Amino acid sequence: MSLEGTERFSIGEVARMFRVSVSTLRHYEKIGLLAPEYVDPATGYRSYSTRQFECLNTIRYLRALEMPLEQIRDFLQDREVGKIQGMLLQQRQAVIQKRQALGIVQRKIENRLRQIQDALEGITHSLCSLEYENHRPLYDWVVEHCDVPSRPRQIEFARLGINYTVLSKRKLRALVENGQVAGWDDPRMPTLCGLRRRGYTPKSIRNFCERIGVSKVDSTVDWAFLESCLREDLNETAQRVMAVLRPVKLTITNYPEGQQETVTVENNPVDPTAGERQVPFSRHLYIEADDFLETPIPKYKRLTPGGQECRLKGAYLIRCIGCVKNEAGEVVEVLCEYDPESKGGNPADGRKVKGATIHWVEAATAADAEVRLYDYLFTLENVNDVPEGTNYLDYLNPNSLTELTGCKLEPALADAKVGDKFQFVRTGYFCKDSKDEGVFNQIVGLKDSWAKEAKK
Repeated sequence: MSLEGTERFSIGEVARMFRVSVSTLRHYEKIGLLAPEYVDPATGYRSYSTRQFECLNTIRYLRALEMPLEQIRDFLQDREVGKIQGMLLQQRQAVIQKRQALGIVQRKIENRLRQIQDALEGITHSLCSLEYENHRPLYDWVVEHCDVPSRPRQIEFARLGINYTVLSKRKLRALVENGQVAGWDDPRMPTLCGLRRRGYTPKSIRNFCERIGVSKVDSTVDWAFLESCLREDLNETAQRVMAVLRPVKLTITNYPEGQQETVTVENNPVDPTAGERQVPFSRHLYIEADDFLETPIPKYKRLTPGGQECRLKGAYLIRCIGCVKNEAGEVVEVLCEYDPESKGGNPADGRKVKGATIHWVEAATAADAEVRLYDYLFTLENVNDVPEGTNYLDYLNPNSLTELTGCKLEPALADAKVGDKFQFVRTGYFCKDSKDEGVFNQIVGLKDSWAKEAKK
């Protein structure tokens, strides 16, 4: 229906367009708020044009501000700008004060109802944060003077604070709504759904809570302590697998072309009952790019041309003899020779191997995956105490998420299920993402800086 020109509408049509009753429009006419465009003297039929729509929109807006109809009538009749603005500001302030007063009354009612609800539900201890300490006398008074079946007790405690993150729902919501994180279940978020998606286990969180205890003094716990509790749990339960996150090709030049065999690798050295698995091995492998340096630095014990022997985990001893570079001068292939008599990593003559043990993945059967590495969400240790003139959002860590594509994993990991947790040898603990297919999330790294600090 067009609203342009001089087209007229019946009172019923106008009532439907503005979602009001016909009786309401008749009442507006009676008190002088609204005048129809045309009234048939014989039948009493009323019609309205688009000129009345502006008046109805103004009435609807002022009614939303809880302005009485008499004041609205005066407002429509008085067109002086100064008076109109004064009336609007005065009415808006009255509404704000009224709603604030209603909020105070509502909170007082809720405070009394909370005590009665706890008593009726048989709650023995009502735990709350320190700002409710002033409410305890009221809580106890209500319980003592009401006929309730039990006598709950209110106990206050300090909020949990963890460095390099925030636990305030208001601040976490801002991160979600501003798009700084991918949602409430973003693995960087300190929410239960975020920790679950990241791979944190219930046992590790319970151990963390038991060890830090409950305090009435505000304090901050080191995030590394939570990670230490997590490592303790995963070290006992997570299966060890080999995964190459930044792969470079390794070719064993004296291994027969086209030949493939399997080597035996333990699943978990901490748990002998976890058994062993067979891993394919051939002439062409993938290793980590940082396990090779063309020009070694002091104390470097991995692969270098003409350097010391190194172990391929569960397989053979190898020695680097050179490398292949592309046109940009980047190493694209590492060339090595192996000792056929050293299967399992132990040389037949018993010689001592000074090089490191390197993890690897067979090239032909490797599973491709994306791996996401996580760091602290903020760069500032105490996010609740930011320098003057700054905001906590100014200290978001731009490197809190690193996405690696083209990673090479053991072929068995292609069938990993959501919730399965693994230790990527020499790298850290990882789990399959619950949302994105073919993605593994880093749960926590292997380096335990908190444990080192605790020993000092």
